Amino acid sequence: MLQAGKVAGIWHARMEDLAATLAARGIQPIAPHPAALAEYAEKRPVKVLRAVGLQSRWRGTFESPSNAANQPSGATIVRLNILLSLLAAMLLTCAGASAQSYAEGQVWEYKTRPGESGSLLKIVMIENDPRFGEIYHISVVGLKIANPRAPKEITTELPHVPVSHKTLESSLTKPSSSKTAFPDYREGYATWRVAFESDKAAIFTQDLAQIVTIVEETLKRGKRPKGPLKQ
Repeated sequence: MLQAGKVAGIWHARMEDLAATLAARGIQPIAPHPAALAEYAEKRPVKVLRAVGLQSRWRGTFESPSNAANQPSGATIVRLNILLSLLAAMLLTCAGASAQSYAEGQVWEYKTRPGESGSLLKIVMIENDPRFGEIYHISVVGLKIANPRAPKEITTELPHVPVSHKTLESSLTKPSSSKTAFPDYREGYATWRVAFESDKAAIFTQDLAQIVTIVEETLKRGKRPKGPLKQ
């Protein structure tokens, strides 16, 4: 899958060329509702790619008087114009997505398990690893993990969970301004680091709700997780 920044870089010049060509022919841009365009781009990405192919196909026709007899029909021009607007909306969406960056200290809401809607996570450390890329170390509070070894048999927090960028992208919903206290992650991190450097542990790549369930199932079996199993 192309990253948002790459999409913008690849198609920006072509989109501008098509816009200039249409404007030179006195064709006013059509601007469908942005929300509808965003939904369309998500559900029909192939259409977006076809738009670029159409732009390349007709570029010479628009610009060369000798091809006047072969110029596209009015309906085709309208379709190209709509697709141009679609590309513009997609690029704006991509720009917003690429602008989102994760930083240490951020607190986020995420897609929780049922019954844990108040749960939050905090990014406590970010590391770069040659094998896994960016590793995000997070703490999670507001949980209801069944744990036979815990007081009242419930664990409410995970001090340290090492996850991938994919985990954050699939789990986070919006930043939180909550001043909730998070547990000290350092002991859990130190334990994980020893196992990681011995190639006995890695990072989680699932979404966070799934990770919480994995931890819960491990605890139910009477084991104390020392970090994710090697994947």
